[in-house]
Amino acid sequence: MQNHSGEHILSGIIHGKFGFDNVGFHLSDTGFVTLDFNGVPDRDQVAEAEREANRVIYANMPIRDSYPSREELKDIEYRSKIDIDGQVRLITIGNEEETVDVCACCAPHVARTGEIGILKIMSVVNWKGGIRISMLCGRRAFEYINNEHEILTETAKILSTETVNVPELVRSRCEEVAELKTRLAAATEANILGRIRAGEADSAGCVFVSEDITAVSMKNIYNVLSERYPGYVGIFAGNDNEGYRYNAGSREKDSRELAALLREKFGAKGGGRQR
Repeated sequence: MQNHSGEHILSGIIHGKFGFDNVGFHLSDTGFVTLDFNGVPDRDQVAEAEREANRVIYANMPIRDSYPSREELKDIEYRSKIDIDGQVRLITIGNEEETVDVCACCAPHVARTGEIGILKIMSVVNWKGGIRISMLCGRRAFEYINNEHEILTETAKILSTETVNVPELVRSRCEEVAELKTRLAAATEANILGRIRAGEADSAGCVFVSEDITAVSMKNIYNVLSERYPGYVGIFAGNDNEGYRYNAGSREKDSRELAALLREKFGAKGGGRQR
């Protein structure tokens, strides 16, 4: 009920402020609650809607149900995802000074918005011409945020820093790792090329490496192999357990025949050219 009532508040605010309709809703027992909208509010608008939803929650406004007649419905503006033939039940959120949302709904809700506790948007992604918002409310929002805080705190301990410094420090470490990988790839390529030029290629033109190597390096190594050895040559990077990436072919023979043979024998992917 916390999540469902929170969905009504957020959907009503996005509809009222920005004119977008909720066209899909999924309430999960374990994962995020998802809301699909038929438009694309920008990042600032989504943040504004989240702040406004929590203001409504803190205001502890009443949530009431009503069963208006068909005649009464003609004068009531309300949200609904489907056409309803029978009796319509309306859920109204707000007080005498402010109506936050009026929506047709048959499900149970909390009695007042304060019972929702908190509403937190977890992600926003493009979805079928609109957006999909993932969110949590109340107890489940607290449990999720608490778990994320524990992960952040533990990460800060590992990095020997304060939690506020974690993003920048992780970004810096990732840049260092990327630089080291680039240097390692260059050194690996130079080492392999040195072995080839020294006549140390395996099986007359085939090189097998277990190191992580870039596609560019593999192309460079293949070019040297094909210049030095007749027939089919190739470089294979990986291992028997996880599989291989390869660059193989020939300057003299039809590489499509080799590609077909590799597909037949090993289920390899890839095509090839005549030369």
